[in-house]
Amino acid sequence: MSDKAYVGGEAWFGTTEQVTINADSGRFGYSISKATGVTPEQWEAASKYWSNLGYDVKSIPRGEK
Repeated sequence: MSDKAYVGGEAWFGTTEQVTINADSGRFGYSISKATGVTPEQWEAASKYWSNLGYDVKSIPRGEK
């Protein structure tokens, strides 16, 4: 989504108000968060970002599918 991103992952949209996110990536490999050293604080910031966009966010914990 951005050339300035620091978290790779996947997003699935449910209703127009819902999104499910994780830190895994079919394109860049699973457990990318572990490989790139994404901290729990960074992951929480990513989740809050989606929430601030107006989505009801389901955040799948790092390393889980």
